[in-house]
Amino acid sequence: MARLQILQLPEGAGDERPPFVLVVDGYVARRYITGLDKPEPVSEFDGIAEKIGARAVLVFEETVDIPANDLTGYLSEAEEQAETPRANERAIQAEEKLKAFMDKRYAIEELRKASLTDALGLDRLRDWDDIVNAARGMREQVDATREQDASAP
Repeated sequence: MARLQILQLPEGAGDERPPFVLVVDGYVARRYITGLDKPEPVSEFDGIAEKIGARAVLVFEETVDIPANDLTGYLSEAEEQAETPRANERAIQAEEKLKAFMDKRYAIEELRKASLTDALGLDRLRDWDDIVNAARGMREQVDATREQDASAP
């Protein structure tokens, strides 16, 4: 894809020429014929300098870097200043998402716990440790019964 750059030129005393040149780089050359009566191929940039008020139009197929147009020193400083608030904002958003997810999971677990204690007719706040111990004991009994059944001839 072509890239457009403007190269500002120094002006001398009494210099009436336009103060810039348009530089087009990364351009894939194309020529076209304007009509049957004009079989000569025409470049896309013929007459453009006069139309835009430039001193000239320079067209290149390769990339041309103009040092005067290099603003990365200014850009990196601005990006660094903008990056800190953006990073903080992303961290806050991630923390909020994690908190919402954990709150949802906690609510689901609390609902399951309440359903189990209600089904057993127990107080979930006072009797929960007893419920866990009883369930663990029942699990051990079931495992022991399975082992006995498996070892019986």
